[in-house]
Amino acid sequence: MKPELQRVLESRKRDQLIRTRKQEEETHRKVSPLEAELLKRHQKLDELDRQQQRGQDDSMKAPEFVKVKENLRRTSFQKEEKDV
Repeated sequence: MKPELQRVLESRKRDQLIRTRKQEEETHRKVSPLEAELLKRHQKLDELDRQQQRGQDDSMKAPEFVKVKENLRRTSFQKEEKDV
């Protein structure tokens, strides 16, 4: 039989270990606010890249006269900005 003091010390030590393990698990599970923001930003940038890629793919499929018309719009718009 163990003395009462030793049993109490062992139980406290065991409880301490359990608490520290739980805290470690929680820190690994929980995402910090900074990590959440970084994840949102990364997802947003990925979505913008996909949209740009789709836009480029669409412009590649467009007939030649549509491309020329877009270029004319850009040049006329740039001229207007310079005149102002």
